[in-house]
Amino acid sequence: MKHKIITAMTYFLIGLGIGLAGYVLLFWVGGVIDYSGGMPREEPLPYADIVFYFIYSLMVAGPLAFWIIIPLVKFFKRRRQARGPE
Repeated sequence: MKHKIITAMTYFLIGLGIGLAGYVLLFWVGGVIDYSGGMPREEPLPYADIVFYFIYSLMVAGPLAFWIIIPLVKFFKRRRQARGPE
């Protein structure tokens, strides 16, 4: 039982860390893209949208994967093993 709690807490912390990393990167990369070249830009760089889409997906998909998808997959895998082969 203790192993399951540690594993669940590890998944929770990994998901939280990925979400927070995306949140911090959003502000840091925004400043880097805006002030690249020494002056504030009136138009964003062409690759800025791709970078921001990646960061937003990191903020959402990281916690989603580690908090919902992986625990559900493990739950159904344990359930299938408990029923045995049919």
